Amino acid sequence: MRFTDPIFLLLLPLLIAGIVWSSRRLLGISQGRKRFVVLLRCLIAALLTLALAGWQTIRQNQDMCVVFLLDKSDSVPEESRKRAEKFISESLKNLPDDAQAAVIGFGRNPVIDLSPTHTRTLPPLYSDPNRQGTDLSSAIRLASALFPDGYSKRILLLSDGNETEGDSLQSASVAATDRIEIDTIPLASVAPEREVIVSEINTPNEVKIGEPFDLRVVIEASKPASGLLRVDQDGVPVKQVSVDLTTGKNVVLIPVQTSKAGFYRYRVVLEAQPDTDPRNNIGRGFVAVRGKPRALLAEGQPDPSRALERALQSREMEVVKANPSTFPSRPDELQNYDVILFHDFPAFGLSAEQMKAVQSATRDTGIGFAMIGGEQSFLPGGYFETPIAEMLPVDLEVRQRKVYPAATVIVVIDISGSMAMQEGGVQKVHLAGQAAIQTLKMLRPMDRFGVIVSGTGCDWLSPVQPAANKERAISQISKIFAGGGGIYVRPSLEFAQRAFLAENTRVKHLIVLADGDDADDQEGCFQLAQSLLAQGVTMSVVSLGQGKDVPFLKQLARSGQGNFYLTDRARDLPKMFTADVSLMTRSAIEEGAFVPKIASNDDVLKGIDWNSAPPLLAYDLTSDRPMARTLLRTHKEDPLLAVWQYGLGTSIAFTSDAKPKWAQRWMGWSDFNTFWAQLTRSALRKAGRLNYQLLTRREGGQAVVDLQAFDAEGNPINFLQPDLQISSPTGQGFALTLQQSAPGRYQGRFDIAEFGDYLLTMKEKQPDGSVRVTTTGFSMAYPPEYRFTRANANLLKRISEMTGGKFEPAASEIFRPISRPNTSASDLWRVCLLSALVLFLLETTVRRVALPLGQAFALLGSVLKRIGRSGREPSTQPSAGVSAQLLQAKSRARSAQATDSPVNPAPSLSRKEPAEPTLLESPEPTEAAPKPTVTPGSATQRLLEKKRRREG
Repeated sequence: MRFTDPIFLLLLPLLIAGIVWSSRRLLGISQGRKRFVVLLRCLIAALLTLALAGWQTIRQNQDMCVVFLLDKSDSVPEESRKRAEKFISESLKNLPDDAQAAVIGFGRNPVIDLSPTHTRTLPPLYSDPNRQGTDLSSAIRLASALFPDGYSKRILLLSDGNETEGDSLQSASVAATDRIEIDTIPLASVAPEREVIVSEINTPNEVKIGEPFDLRVVIEASKPASGLLRVDQDGVPVKQVSVDLTTGKNVVLIPVQTSKAGFYRYRVVLEAQPDTDPRNNIGRGFVAVRGKPRALLAEGQPDPSRALERALQSREMEVVKANPSTFPSRPDELQNYDVILFHDFPAFGLSAEQMKAVQSATRDTGIGFAMIGGEQSFLPGGYFETPIAEMLPVDLEVRQRKVYPAATVIVVIDISGSMAMQEGGVQKVHLAGQAAIQTLKMLRPMDRFGVIVSGTGCDWLSPVQPAANKERAISQISKIFAGGGGIYVRPSLEFAQRAFLAENTRVKHLIVLADGDDADDQEGCFQLAQSLLAQGVTMSVVSLGQGKDVPFLKQLARSGQGNFYLTDRARDLPKMFTADVSLMTRSAIEEGAFVPKIASNDDVLKGIDWNSAPPLLAYDLTSDRPMARTLLRTHKEDPLLAVWQYGLGTSIAFTSDAKPKWAQRWMGWSDFNTFWAQLTRSALRKAGRLNYQLLTRREGGQAVVDLQAFDAEGNPINFLQPDLQISSPTGQGFALTLQQSAPGRYQGRFDIAEFGDYLLTMKEKQPDGSVRVTTTGFSMAYPPEYRFTRANANLLKRISEMTGGKFEPAASEIFRPISRPNTSASDLWRVCLLSALVLFLLETTVRRVALPLGQAFALLGSVLKRIGRSGREPSTQPSAGVSAQLLQAKSRARSAQATDSPVNPAPSLSRKEPAEPTLLESPEPTEAAPKPTVTPGSATQRLLEKKRRREG
């Protein structure tokens, strides 16, 4: 017996004392009933207290369940796994009749192969966990949760013990407290006798241009080997070194240098013999070489005047130009630059991963970012609800003025069979539906929107309705699914034309999404496009994929005086749709000459003669964003130049352009170069000033960061609280605070969840509130699963010892009796509550209803007597003894009456009944009953006297 919350037992004496004290208020019932009610109340209070305290009964489990944990990670060879499965099969043959068994396969994650059941035959094991890691901890936790109730518990762990993440000892400690025994059997690792591994590469964080430095490469060899170590810088070979390796760790120093500024990734690849697994022969390190500030200028269409590029170069900045095909694809490549400029650069020129990389570069490493307007920037560029939009100091959710006419937008979506193909785990047709939803979200409430689907036929997916009905329309669009056939272009255009005839808006636009290789029924489409144009309907066409019908679709867009888009990625459709609608409806571009107005004083605007500033001809519409500073505004008070701090970096938005279209009059302005140079320099990443050295190494599934902080004279800097911003290979950022471990030395740890490149940025706060940063890199060039060459038997032994299990048990011992059997607890609170309810009803009945308990007991006695006499024959005549007794009783009654009534011999009718009733005769009634005589001075006499006085 035990209690889950024994503290509630302290209430019992207080409750009983209260019940006894309150019993004084029980009035109107006999003393015996009162005691009985108090007893019932005390029992009810006791039962309720036991229920609150969690009363349980404990019994020892007699049955057993064993969960087998099979390591399926890449560090365990196939031969070892097969031997482990054979061992499990042999163990199951010894399964007792009252026992159960389960099987879990695990690598980086655990997967259940066999739930607890009684079976003596091992079924096929089909689980396929992530094999690029080993998480013993999660496997033990899942096994602990899998045991059925009422069974003693044992885990058999078959693994090489080389965990890459998690803490198996901690999970084993928790299992030991639950009386779970863990037996362990070590499995052989991959080829321990002939393996070479590049385990570590160390580089300095930062060097000067032309300064030589060493790449320190640590190589582990299981036996003597020789080979060639190749080194490349950002993919360009720079050096190769012959190496002779001894058994154990080998350290190789490779001197290199660079003559240009940038953030360089050095990769080493080892070709050695003998070697078994070449996947672990790679290492990467990062070095920052500081020089002139570098700017990455990304443009959709190249500016023939190169005005912005020349303005930056005139102020000692190095400019590297990029377009959608040459924009950096890796996060570490962005570290070569101090600022990134998007100048009239479309969103569909970037993948989702590239957008996240730019966002992380600014937020986590302090690289500046600026978006400069144009017809392919901001909303017209398709940036609505993208990671880039989150960075901007302006809001793309434009609160547009009502002077813009309402627009009707209809989207025709191909739902042919090819749209059922998946891209990134999502069907293309669903990505098209998301594009339609994104387009709907950016429209104004006064606009109208509809979606037509075209496959084997044409029909409405969402009929044309006000954009204010967003929730209803989104619900309709979300039901889109792929059908069959192909898109029938002419019927789709005819269907849309009939819909536009009923619309009265001034602006009408049609978007047609078609498969570039499956656009059927093309005859008469160009005439239909011209007919639509005569109705005021413009038409843009999006081709999904290259194909034979792409030329037709291009000509169809030209006939409709719209835009043509070609993409192989369905995930780009939302950016294309929103960009096209913004551009074609002109709802996101304000045209007309205006002179910028200063809204806030800032160092960026100083030294410039704004009175002589020529007008700009147009700008992209945006809205103010809270917490951002708007420095320049347009003639209609819309943001023109806004800036804010985004994470560690500065983000800038300039809604007009910087090329001879909207800014053609600015080209000859004397302060043109000054303005753009000052604006760009204000966003540059600010390098750290103190002498920090960040060293990162791996320990199991964690990265250990060591920071060495010294001033220019080599003295340690103490009592810091260094904050690191870490960007993971997936683009997710998180913070890490280091703790001081020695003079000038600080340390911290973080889990390595993904293999790839990690960027670590040290933040250095300045007295003026600004932040300077020092960025370095740390790389896991291959999954840590490939680093091991031998089984970690010591870890497996510790797990067994901690839990009372066996190390390397025989198959016949797996189902041996548990040394510390588990116990099962049964809750009794339901029984207590039910009993308390029954007693409460009984207490209420006894207290409120006056039961003749004496008569009830007498009746019960008589019934029992009659049951006892039921076997005897009843007598018809009374016996002589009984008659004599009755006569004597009668005689005594008459003698008593004569004594009590000496004056009137008639029988008395007073309230006093005879002592014993007679069965032979009954008293006869009389006309008047004499008043009873009483003893003088008695209480009865005094009461009778008072009564006579009242009556007389």
